[in-house]
Amino acid sequence: AEPIRLALTLGGVEFKDERITGEQWGTSLKAEVAPKQMPLLHVGDKVIGQSLALLRYAGKVSKFEGKPLYPECPELALEVDEFVDFVCELFPPLGASFKIADQAEKE
Repeated sequence: AEPIRLALTLGGVEFKDERITGEQWGTSLKAEVAPKQMPLLHVGDKVIGQSLALLRYAGKVSKFEGKPLYPECPELALEVDEFVDFVCELFPPLGASFKIADQAEKE
């Protein structure tokens, strides 16, 4: 959720940053919302829960130095999406490497 918070903050968009514990999520909130995942953003009367969709939305509603953080030009937006998707694809293999306990195996 941090990139979403950063985009909204950078763009001066007011939002309620409500952080909850795993216990709060599992015992009550998860049953109340359709996406069944975090982070969540209330937009009007809808609750949206896909991180990348939320990040693109934050980029579209946030402006920095008069320009939207997410490009309005479809071709530039495509390049941004390509980069974001590339970075997201790096996380699974990188995350697995943090679980390796043996130093020799890490190297």
